[in-house]
Amino acid sequence: MKSEMSEWVTVVGAALRERRVSNNAAAQMVGVSPATFAAWMSGATRPNVEALPAIAKVSGLALWRLHELAGYLPENYSPAVMATQAIESQQRLYADVRRWSEQALTASGLGAAARAAGLILQRDPGWQVTIRPELRGIEHALAPHTVIGLERSRPSGESLLALRQKIENDLGAALAALGVIWRHHDVPGWRERPALLLEVPEDEQTRGRGLAPMTDFPNTIVTLGIPWTHAELVGSLIADAIDYGYRNMKTDACAEAGLLMGADQETVGRAAAQIFTASLLHPRSRLLDRMVWSCAFPDALTDVPQLLPRADHETFVIYVRVGPQLVQRSAEVSGYDPDKCLLTAKKLESACEELPTQRGMIVDISDARVFSDNDFELFQHRMTDAAVDAALTCLRHLLQVRNLPEPRKWHGYLGRI
Repeated sequence: MKSEMSEWVTVVGAALRERRVSNNAAAQMVGVSPATFAAWMSGATRPNVEALPAIAKVSGLALWRLHELAGYLPENYSPAVMATQAIESQQRLYADVRRWSEQALTASGLGAAARAAGLILQRDPGWQVTIRPELRGIEHALAPHTVIGLERSRPSGESLLALRQKIENDLGAALAALGVIWRHHDVPGWRERPALLLEVPEDEQTRGRGLAPMTDFPNTIVTLGIPWTHAELVGSLIADAIDYGYRNMKTDACAEAGLLMGADQETVGRAAAQIFTASLLHPRSRLLDRMVWSCAFPDALTDVPQLLPRADHETFVIYVRVGPQLVQRSAEVSGYDPDKCLLTAKKLESACEELPTQRGMIVDISDARVFSDNDFELFQHRMTDAAVDAALTCLRHLLQVRNLPEPRKWHGYLGRI
């Protein structure tokens, strides 16, 4: 043992002498008996590993060096190499945790929120992330959106406004492609907290068709409406029920044009109009068989009423019609001019009324159903209920006009109610 500990005796002894610390004084500072410390300093026994941090303070030697001298580290130990390996190991573990978390969230129906949170954490691990599904509906429980709360793990000295701008600069395009928007602090439990809030649509994400689409339905189904009337949610629920793919024209426009979060409505509208028109007139060339498309963006729908009669004969159009109060609310929330929303609604209504029943329909969400009082929270719940019922109405209409029996069970959410 003494030969193994000879370097320990030499180096630590020299360090203590340089500091003019006796063995007895060192033993007292380390918290062991003088006899035990004397045995360590003679090389008779190996010092306890838990005592090394205290010996490092007394001697002034680096802790890693004491571990090496005491025989607890391999020969030719390199702090730089070990630190690099530790960092790499930590990064691998972090990536694994992020992947496992994303898989778990995706399995729980929170895939879009998981992707958004993963993008943010990958760019800046200093965020503490809270993911909260926003359950809506009185008759039907559905979480069409998820709220992501971002709080700094440690104070950074940067304002929330500066941090928000950094997220927009670094990830604005990627988050816009997921339909992510900033949310005001009207979420219970967040009002007084220093946090940034994001809203992520879950059901309205563009996705591929399932493994067993119901092929007796039209090849392409299009749901149209004005903003904030849940036309996109109606389309998504229909796609889910018959195992079709789903395409949200607004988020797809952001993705294809590389637009950032908060891009002005006219810019997004022009991009959406371009891809929507091409898809509507040439669906086969776009490889969009067995798909539902949704568009509720006035700037993208300007020319659509004139294009509907020219659409592929296997395209079925659904217009989600709402009452005048809801048109007004749509304009207020989306920032559009009310007259523009009203004009778009009238054009879509007229165009769909002229389509034969085999090619299109109008489904109504009435003011009376959603505006029974002035409670905004209840209004949101009633809107979700109305969207679910509208999706079921559309599916039953399609069964009727195509002379099909009702399936034993729809796929997706509608199959669970």
